[in-house]
Amino acid sequence: MKKNYLTISIAALLTGVLLLFLVAFQVSVNQCAVITTFGKPTRSIKEPGLYWKLPWPFQKSYIFDSRIMLNESVFEETYTKDGKNIIFSVCVGWNIEDAEIFLKSIGTLDDAQRNIEGLVRTYKNGVLGQHYFSSLISTSEADLQFDTIEHEILTPVAAEAAERYGIKVSFLYITRLGLPEETTVKVFERMKKERERIAEQFRSEGEARATEIKAKARSERDQVIAKAEAEAKRIRGEGDAAAAEYYAIFEEHTELAVFLKKLETLREILKQRSTVILDTSTPPFDLLDTIEIPTKHGDAK
Repeated sequence: MKKNYLTISIAALLTGVLLLFLVAFQVSVNQCAVITTFGKPTRSIKEPGLYWKLPWPFQKSYIFDSRIMLNESVFEETYTKDGKNIIFSVCVGWNIEDAEIFLKSIGTLDDAQRNIEGLVRTYKNGVLGQHYFSSLISTSEADLQFDTIEHEILTPVAAEAAERYGIKVSFLYITRLGLPEETTVKVFERMKKERERIAEQFRSEGEARATEIKAKARSERDQVIAKAEAEAKRIRGEGDAAAAEYYAIFEEHTELAVFLKKLETLREILKQRSTVILDTSTPPFDLLDTIEIPTKHGDAK
């Protein structure tokens, strides 16, 4: 009797668990769910908690991950408005916003990723075809338009994804840029020419500045020389005038002039102590013959 009671209790417990499994389900914080009745969506659930439903085949629950998914597009080639090809990829952040629309249109996360990739590819090629190559790659920061291009791609992608798939696209960024080999060579050649043009401009400005500095230095030098020559000319004129006065005096007193010249000559010859034996008849030593030298007895010789 006890054995039958235990068996019945276990069977009832299993039956209760099975019934609970069929009529109850849980939605966590990072999930959303849809309840279908006979295959048609009838209820959408966004809040976490324990929920009830009719057992299959009357109702069925579909639970989806509602966290933001990252999807990076393929690194593929496209063309700009000026006909130049470029390789780039974008990263998209999206999550399920309307689980009911999502279930009807897509149903699985893998299919959602493929559909998002298709949307991004379509709109990024269209948007990039409206911008010039310099909007993505340029030596001038003012030409770059990354924010504008990203916004122009994100806006239609987000609108269509929400309407068709119940998906919210939160952000879109350009992650990588590349150039085909042919384009790379042309870009580097253009950058090289641009750098050469800038270098030539700097050289021209430097040469012009150097010419200006040299001209200014020559002008200042000429002014200094002219001023010095004028001062020297003035000094020479004053000296010539003073000499002319002395010459006029010497012309009036010729003997005095000769005498002074002889004294000056003797002074130069006899600057230091020296013994000179010369004929006193030779000028200017003839002056020595006229000088009286006192003797010990007081008479002169």
